[in-house]
Amino acid sequence: MKLLRTASALTAALLLTVPMNVLAADKAEPVFPEFNKNEVNGTLTVSLAEGLSAEVNITFDSPEWPDEAYYSQELSAGASCGFDIEGRDNTADDYRYYKLSVVVKDESTGRSSAAFTAVVNGPEAGSLMIPDVNDNPDSFVSHEYSFSADYEESENKWDVLSDDKDKTIVVFHLEKRMRGDVNGDGFISGVDATMVLSEYADLSAEKDGSFTDIQNSVGDINKNGKIDGTDATMILGYYADLSSGIEAKWFDEVTE
Repeated sequence: MKLLRTASALTAALLLTVPMNVLAADKAEPVFPEFNKNEVNGTLTVSLAEGLSAEVNITFDSPEWPDEAYYSQELSAGASCGFDIEGRDNTADDYRYYKLSVVVKDESTGRSSAAFTAVVNGPEAGSLMIPDVNDNPDSFVSHEYSFSADYEESENKWDVLSDDKDKTIVVFHLEKRMRGDVNGDGFISGVDATMVLSEYADLSAEKDGSFTDIQNSVGDINKNGKIDGTDATMILGYYADLSSGIEAKWFDEVTE
């Protein structure tokens, strides 16, 4: 049964899960080849709570470049990073609609979130605006997006706890479950491998799978986007190591 987050629960989450401000943020390098630093009139800062890493992408639509890549940046756990943004006044022939996309990953479980998205300089009411610096020389905009996570089951993938002209605070809802723990009992065992094999058999026979999104996430051991026999084999190998008193590691945790 899904839990509905009440206003008091949101307030508590705001107090408990908001990451601490980072004094000095790194600066990302744009991937857009026509980037002009002289037209920069704003900075978007993405800040992460400890234990969360992220993939940040910013694209934009304009008369010349529809859906153009602007930034693509991997952030390490707990990092804070600034993204310089060129300003536009959004006239019919000179607009920039920026789209920010942030996917966080819980480093303790390997679980990734759905994408949080926000539009900057968009045509809709309430969109954060970064004006053209030439037309508005004293209008530099600084805005922070602060991300944390809880492990509540929710109707939403994420919730905005607070949003004003200076800062947007977002909490992702990530169920805390170990990789390989398909049945959610807190252990990795042959039962999990059997469930993966059964799901794979149904999918191979073109039947509808029965796994939830969470089961697909923790059961896809090799992260190839599907449940298959390789995942079951890896779970069995991990369980065998645990049963033998060997330090169990997944394939991507082994260092030479």
